[in-house]
Amino acid sequence: MRSPLLLTLVLAALSPPAADAVTLYQQETFDTDGGWSSGAPNPFPPVLFPYFGPSGEDSALKLTASGSSGQGGKLVIFNTTTWSGDYLAAGITSIAADLRNLGSSDLAIRLALSGPGGIFVTEAATVTASSGWSMALFDLRPETLIAVEGASDANATMSSVNQIRLIHAPSAQYRGAPVSGVLLVDNLIAVPEPGALGLLAPALLLAFRRKR
Repeated sequence: MRSPLLLTLVLAALSPPAADAVTLYQQETFDTDGGWSSGAPNPFPPVLFPYFGPSGEDSALKLTASGSSGQGGKLVIFNTTTWSGDYLAAGITSIAADLRNLGSSDLAIRLALSGPGGIFVTEAATVTASSGWSMALFDLRPETLIAVEGASDANATMSSVNQIRLIHAPSAQYRGAPVSGVLLVDNLIAVPEPGALGLLAPALLLAFRRKR
């Protein structure tokens, strides 16, 4: 028998994404780029990769980096629109994402967030080389975030996030580290307490894939 909490989370995960500011259970399935980009100029901009999502029938966002010190050397995407806003008021304490590493080097993937209190990053999720799809869960509670570049107030930033980034960064930083690699990203979802989601993640991901 499924718990009421499980049913609530699954139903919420199937609800439409937010139109403006970030909301709890907001999702990004990369049927479009969703406002995520790597800026310009970039010889390897992120592209939608059809039929490579976790279900084998959906699309994913493909990130490529050369490992050079110039443009296109890092795995970095950012969003300044649909994933900006007040994470604390929305009750968002984590973001889950499906990740797949098509390259030959292990990747250390973090989320980085900027706002009035400065720039903060999450702990890194290791995505092993040549791996299949796996779910990463990024803890966004202010007390767990790592301050970079002189940041001072995680609560202030999480109350008014103006940019969120997904980066490869073995050490805590905002701009990412050069790496030669290819990463697929799919099924971002803004969720509550990480501990609760850990128990329910398989059902949530199944709900995503059935929807798509």
